[in-house]
Formats: sequence, structure tokens, C-alpha cells
Amino acid sequence: MRTSRPTARTAAVLLATTLVLPLAACGDSSAQEPTASASSAAPAPSATQTPAVSAPEDVAKAALAWLAATELTDGLFVTEFDGTAYPDQGLTLDVLVAALAAGDDALAQKLAGAFTVDVVDAYAGDGESAGYAGSTAKGAVVLGAVGLTQALTLDARLATYVTESGRISDLGADDYSSTVGQSWGVLALARPVALANDGGTERLTRAASYLAAQQCDDGSFPAVLDAEECVGDVDSTAFALSALTGYTRSGATDLDEAVTTQAASWLAAGATEVDGGRAWVTGEPAVANTNSAGVALVALTDAASTDPVVGEARAWLA
Repeated sequence: MRTSRPTARTAAVLLATTLVLPLAACGDSSAQEPTASASSAAPAPSATQTPAVSAPEDVAKAALAWLAATELTDGLFVTEFDGTAYPDQGLTLDVLVAALAAGDDALAQKLAGAFTVDVVDAYAGDGESAGYAGSTAKGAVVLGAVGLTQALTLDARLATYVTESGRISDLGADDYSSTVGQSWGVLALARPVALANDGGTERLTRAASYLAAQQCDDGSFPAVLDAEECVGDVDSTAFALSALTGYTRSGATDLDEAVTTQAASWLAAGATEVDGGRAWVTGEPAVANTNSAGVALVALTDAASTDPVVGEARAWLA
């Protein structure tokens, strides 16, 4: 562990996921054999996985309906930067996770169909001249969950990005790998289809051990890998918690339980009282952040947290 303090992406797209599906389960669902086109989406989890609460479910359905009605560009959601809109593969994958969470097979297949080989390579790199570790891993998990063959290509590339230390690094001139990317990597490597590859178990163990070693003394995880100063980040801690929970669920027994317990405690303690419940205040300027609340709640659900913050933050989101 290292020594600590409290950054965010687009909001709302994880709302349905937050209220319905643990993130670690997304990796579990990808055990199916990939096919050339999108297959049926995974069914919604049982009430034993996530307590069914009618009001949040209604909110999740409304959020998903809004997402389904959003105008797309080349089948992808768009991000606006400096007044210009760009197709955003990563954002589209976030919505695809939400569609899987809600069991919306039609939306899941529609979005998955946009991920042609060229679109995947533009997002994750071609694996030869450039490769982006986090994007490769996220694509493998989410596209694998809907059964696209492109996930197998991403799995093969991801295996080559795992260094001897366990860090999953970018391929190319610059390395922008991060704690969130490393977490997606662990989730990807923990899937049965990845574990079945030669050296799969050893590769996963290295990646998970490296991720666990990034933990700060207070239980949080920093946004930057091998950070000189360990500054706790809500989103990074949430993703790391989900990933390491998924690692344990894959059958691994070498992870100290204190790693996930302390991460969950830090997350729960970091929520602030706001109008309508509790939430995580992040970003600059610091505000109650929907995205951070989403990923934190998913992680706490993954970790089977019984802290009252889970219900209070869900109430705030709803």
C-alpha cells in the first residue's frame, strides 16, 4: 500500500447499470461463445443479486428510453468537444452495458452492430502500430458480453500488453494506461474465455496483483499507476474494487480480503450528504457527480456492501 487524498466521465449512461447490474457480472456473462454478430443480451440478474426496488427500476427504464431515443452518428453516441461532436466508442460501450443491465436485447444488438473491425481498431488501436490497454480491455469485456468475434481479437491483443510486472501497458510511443484501464484489464482477463488461453491464469494473477499493489494506505486507489503520491480517486477506487471482486469470483484465492474490504469502506465513507440522499462529490469544480455515484454504487454492489450509503445514493440518483 501507499500513502493518500479525492476526478469523471459522462453521467447518466451508467444509471440503469447502477440500479440493476453489478459491473463484475458483465465479465461473467461473456463466457458464451462469440459469434459474428450480436447475440441475445444477458438476462437481467435475479433479485438475490440486486434488491428489486420499483422506483429505481422505473427511473432506470426512463433513462434507458431516453438513451434509446438519442440520435446516433454511424451507430455511435457522440461526445461534444469545443463545439464539435465526435462519435464516441467508449461512451457507446457504456450505454451497451446499461442495455445489457436492463435486458434490452434490441438496443444491445443495435449498438453492438456499430462495432465493425474498423471501428474497434479506431478505438483500441490495431495491435501493431498502436494499442490502448484500457480501450482494448473494455471492448473485450463489453463486446464479449454480446458475443462479437471482435472480442476474441481484443483478448489476444490484451494478452500481449500484460508486462512482467503485471501492468497492462499501451502499445506505441506513449503509455497512457491508468488504474481504470488496469481494472478493465483484470475484468477482461478474469473472463472464462480469456482464462482458457495459454497462460491465462498466470497473466490474470500478475495483473490483479499489480492492481492491488496500487492501493493507498487509506484503502483508496489513485487514478495514476505507480503514482509518486497516492491520491485517492473515487472512480478509480470503484473500478479497482469491481475488478478485484471479479478476480476473486473467478476462483482466485491469493488476494488479501482486506484489499477489497478497505476499498469498499473508503468508498462508502467518501459519500457526502446532498439534497435527496448521499453522493460522491468529485471533479473541478467539485459537485455531486452522477457518474462517480454510478460507478461507486456498482462497485459497492459488486462487493455486496450492506452500508446504508447504497440505498441513500440510489435514492439520490433516482
